[in-house]
Amino acid sequence: MKIAVPYENGEIFQHFGKSKSFKIYETRSIYVLQTEMLKNADMTHDSIAEFFKEKGVNVIICGGIGEAAILALNNAGLQVLTGAQGDADEIVKACLKNEVKLSTTSNRPNGCSCKGDCHH
Repeated sequence: MKIAVPYENGEIFQHFGKSKSFKIYETRSIYVLQTEMLKNADMTHDSIAEFFKEKGVNVIICGGIGEAAILALNNAGLQVLTGAQGDADEIVKACLKNEVKLSTTSNRPNGCSCKGDCHH
């Protein structure tokens, strides 16, 4: 399985749509086999979803994310888990061991906790 997270300074970047880089984790069972850093070249929701699909990503773990991005990722067959914050490596490891509970939706109507200032 491959997991992607919006990434900045070792942590899960909280604004999926504004993330400048993503860290991809290739995993097996509860282990991370390798990682790869990818730059976001200002892709649209659809193009980032297709990009992740081409890279073999199965799951997105993020903090806040808008409905349009969730829809594009889901339409590409990717599972989106929201509500993550903190050290990206630790969150991924905890998810693999089922030690952290994330949701497929957020408490905010648009799926993002940014109070509307991170979307165009």
